[in-house]
Amino acid sequence: MGISSTGLLFFVWFFIFSVDESRLTWGVLSCLPIVAGYFIYRLAILKVFDERQY
Repeated sequence: MGISSTGLLFFVWFFIFSVDESRLTWGVLSCLPIVAGYFIYRLAILKVFDERQY
């Protein structure tokens, strides 16, 4: 949750509050931690709810 939260915080900062001329680039790049956090979450859920018997 920390990776996605940080990405979301940067996303909001760069698109709403920043006045820098490269805010669009940084805003789009801040979406990458959100996507990475989602895939980590997905893998963790698969691992936790794995019901195979070994």
